[in-house]
Amino acid sequence: MRYPAPVPALVWYTCVAALCLLTPASAREREFVELTTPGYVVVSDLSEAKTRRIALDIANFQAVIALFTNVQDLTPRVPTRIYALSARDWDQYASPWKESGGVFYPGNYANDMVLDAQSFGADMYRIVFHEYTHYAIHNNSKYDYPAWFDEGLAEVLSTVQFTDTDVMIGKVPVDRWITIDQSAWLPLQTVFAIKRTSPAYRSHSVTPAFYAQSWALMH
Repeated sequence: MRYPAPVPALVWYTCVAALCLLTPASAREREFVELTTPGYVVVSDLSEAKTRRIALDIANFQAVIALFTNVQDLTPRVPTRIYALSARDWDQYASPWKESGGVFYPGNYANDMVLDAQSFGADMYRIVFHEYTHYAIHNNSKYDYPAWFDEGLAEVLSTVQFTDTDVMIGKVPVDRWITIDQSAWLPLQTVFAIKRTSPAYRSHSVTPAFYAQSWALMH
């Protein structure tokens, strides 16, 4: 599904948060770019132009969440830092597992996103957008959503992509589609019954099908 990006609310949000109020700074000994916005700080060892692009995409994603959910206040309750690393630094210092492009660590005192901002292109946002969706929903709601709803929504929004003029929502995650196409399906009653405390939620044999079917239910 493709939406025009320059709707008034989206343009205002992104211009204010990611362009007008960005202030570049450099770190000693090594050249880092630091961009400060009202909601988060982006630290990068890439060019300033690429760092601004990442900050803009994060701001746009926040606007997407506000547009497609009932979450209206995305102001972080704790400081939020986004580290956009070169492929070398990601592989050497930050990668939690092979072929990972990003990770989001929510915490009681700070939130940290870490990205491989060179190797994965649009896919580097997949994990970050997925986990940020969880954070946004749970940080602003008193409800305990079912696991299938929680994971399904995060999977749908994980593949959001931006161009200079459009927002693309609903792109099919290739791994989820392969699971749906080639693997045995879980009974719906099993999908609906799985909780975050269920052994099946962390089961290597069940989790891929659970995530794929949750995505399909929410798509």
